[in-house]
Amino acid sequence: MLGRKLAEGFIPTWAAQPAGEPQEAIDKMNNTHKVVISNTLTESPWENTVVAGGDLTETVNKLKDQPGGDMIAYGGGTLVSDLIAKGLLDELHLFVNPTAIGAGMPVFANSGAHQRLRLVTAHPSEITSCRHWRFAPTNIHSASTRLISAPE
Repeated sequence: MLGRKLAEGFIPTWAAQPAGEPQEAIDKMNNTHKVVISNTLTESPWENTVVAGGDLTETVNKLKDQPGGDMIAYGGGTLVSDLIAKGLLDELHLFVNPTAIGAGMPVFANSGAHQRLRLVTAHPSEITSCRHWRFAPTNIHSASTRLISAPE
């Protein structure tokens, strides 16, 4: 799952088979079914990709009800912030870069409430990988598919 803005760069980049990336990773990215969340696009210009719009909670819950494994929402601060605010993420993976840039899009800007997170694992290095933050259940949904956020 991707927001429209991220999809416009992400999908064509992988389709162009970027140099330096293993062919296995390129094939996985290009062959994986993708859903672009957008209220401005009506159809997908990309292969193996559909567009879903409308109410985000309904859209995500319909996707969770479909057969298959876990879903991943890649990057895209607007989409991920909205998923957090609506309690739709089951896990949040963050990369924390210790560089103060003085600007940028906050991840939790639209949450409107204190977020109950539990750190499950962290791997410190130059960029710390906080691999699993688990959300306290706020938007209970009976589907077995989980929605996981992954950084860009």
